[in-house]
Amino acid sequence: MLDRLRESKLSPDDMADILTVIAVDPSVLRTWLLGIDNIRVYGAEELFKDFPNDAKSLGITKDTISQIDQFNNNEPWLIPTIRDAYKSVARTQFCLKMNGLDDLSQVGAIAFTNDTETADDWKLYAQSEVWTSWADTKGNNAILKGGVKKGKTNFGLLLAEMFLARGWVVLSNIQIRNTPPNYHYCAKVSALLEGICHAKLAKKKVLIIMDEGAMFWAKIDTVLRQNKAMAKLILAYGKCESILLFISHYQSDIPTIVMKTTVAEFEKLSQKNVFVNIREGIKMNGRLVTSVPPTKLEYDPDALQYMTVDLSVDGVFDHLSSLPEGMNQWESLLGYLKSHKGEIESELSPKYMAQWLKKQRPDLSEDDIAQLTRMSQPQVHRYLTEPDLAKSPA
Repeated sequence: MLDRLRESKLSPDDMADILTVIAVDPSVLRTWLLGIDNIRVYGAEELFKDFPNDAKSLGITKDTISQIDQFNNNEPWLIPTIRDAYKSVARTQFCLKMNGLDDLSQVGAIAFTNDTETADDWKLYAQSEVWTSWADTKGNNAILKGGVKKGKTNFGLLLAEMFLARGWVVLSNIQIRNTPPNYHYCAKVSALLEGICHAKLAKKKVLIIMDEGAMFWAKIDTVLRQNKAMAKLILAYGKCESILLFISHYQSDIPTIVMKTTVAEFEKLSQKNVFVNIREGIKMNGRLVTSVPPTKLEYDPDALQYMTVDLSVDGVFDHLSSLPEGMNQWESLLGYLKSHKGEIESELSPKYMAQWLKKQRPDLSEDDIAQLTRMSQPQVHRYLTEPDLAKSPA
């Protein structure tokens, strides 16, 4: 049951069902069931406006209300503070419930809850389409998350190999050596969109791999509010009939629109272990897969992955939305990109990246930032002690 707390998306019904099974304190159960139901029906913003005390008990305050957008207003799990508070409550209630059982029942309950984590060896699934079938339905996306140096990029490229074997085109901000056919490195949004168009004109399916959040180290936050711009870009990829694999260190950095459309989740726990939850295609519910092999694609594990925004995301989205029926959208978009790419200039520097990360994630230590940016700790310290944090990417 608690394994489900690892998932990037739970419906309001899922949240209510889990808490109903494990809750011991009736007042806690009432508070959360009522809160979850109110958010589902009326929305989190409305709950905060009309019943601020009820909202506060779920983690919604004037300091956290900015986390709510059009994609998560009725989805409590997708609001970070609510999700964190719910996880804490669920785990506390579970412990209380376990402590109230006799010794034999406790052993049985623990065995039951750990059942979904029975490990499987990679060899069981090496030739299976379980790793790619989730992408066969239009609009489906996936998330790959995990800590620093857990092998996320390696596993992302391992998935890329499988899609390439099926004849897909893979567009990614991960630069590799000895590039195989149909794999294209894209360091700019315009290049990625051009790659989609050329693939679609060739009647090929497209997988986009955005590593390390990609857009979070771009100038996008100086053009629009980051979450809105990211949402527009993800929707634009959807309009381009492309599937997205979004790689991130932290769940809190995953855009709401990605979590809302995710049907497959991969969490790297170590270099050789991955926790898998796939809800569509060939399903795999909460399995730990061990002995994951390295990718055969050659890449620099110390390279910093990023993607720059060199054109207006709003402009691309509006162009795609306004195309008349019957027009070849791929040729039309190529024409649009030809005249608009480069309209936004963005120069990324190590100093900007370090300062931007510290501004966005005050909880990160200098060592954390050094690992994320592949810089030395003294160098990061020097950048962070300089004034004017992240005013511009220049």
